[in-house]
Amino acid sequence: MTTTPAVRSVLAWSLLAVPVAAEALHLLDDQTPGLDELFALSQLAGWFLVWTVVRHLHAVAGGTRRWGPRLVTAGIAFQAGFAAAYLVSSLIAGEPAEASFIAFLLGFLCLTVGGLVSCVQLRGTTPTSALLGLGGVAVLGLVALAAGDNVVHELALQGSYLAWILVGVGATSAPLAVQGSATRLGQLRH
Repeated sequence: MTTTPAVRSVLAWSLLAVPVAAEALHLLDDQTPGLDELFALSQLAGWFLVWTVVRHLHAVAGGTRRWGPRLVTAGIAFQAGFAAAYLVSSLIAGEPAEASFIAFLLGFLCLTVGGLVSCVQLRGTTPTSALLGLGGVAVLGLVALAAGDNVVHELALQGSYLAWILVGVGATSAPLAVQGSATRLGQLRH
């Protein structure tokens, strides 16, 4: 992709957060045909963009072999799986299957653990904004899970989506600050 990770993270935030906020604020009618499918497609596109940002960040930080980044990637995969199951069940049954939310929960659990572990494992090789973003995704995602279905859940979920922008900003600045030092470290090992 030719856009920067920061731009992709803002696009991802808008694809993830805007439909959720519109539904939470009852700006959209739940009975509108195609709304569930549009929501699922926006989630799929948003999580794909998040994956590209995380992939870029881990590539420049050299952290893809660590458990934290792997769990973050697994969390993104579960979120995409949630969106895919939501879409398919909406198309087949006319409404999303409640079972699709299992992948949503597993995704946020992986993002919580993976985000916190990544913050520890990648410090010193990753810009602070990216670490703060991963920490925000982790903590706010956990709050969203623990809060249940209420206003705290909605606010924490929106905050976790917003935190991806910090990850994108950090990933954008990472090549300048980190890539050169990672190359030197790689050369020292050989």
